[in-house]
Amino acid sequence: MEINKSSGQVEIIGPHGRIYLYTHDHKERLVADVHAAMYPRKRWDDPDYLAKIVFCHMVPIECWQEEKGYGIGTQLYADIDLLITLDTTRQLVTITSVLDKHYRYQGTFDEFVNGYTKSAQL
Repeated sequence: MEINKSSGQVEIIGPHGRIYLYTHDHKERLVADVHAAMYPRKRWDDPDYLAKIVFCHMVPIECWQEEKGYGIGTQLYADIDLLITLDTTRQLVTITSVLDKHYRYQGTFDEFVNGYTKSAQL
């Protein structure tokens, strides 16, 4: 399987399951979008609302009427490069890259919001 170098997903884990938010072409701004969504520190313990907040930050207004490019799903795609996991039960952020074959970051929600962008390598 060939990896789409521009794609990424945000996996949001809650006590009753997972949801995946997808971008086909904009992985390069995905960490910044997630950071902006989490910065106000709202709904960190509510996976449904956190997913809504993150997705609204991911999809630019000019793409609202388009039928492709972004999605919401129940599965992890095998061809994505970047995966950002937000575990609401453990309040933990993990960022991994398939192409780099190593994890790039792991920290608490607070650590991510307070300091990740200062040391970001993405």
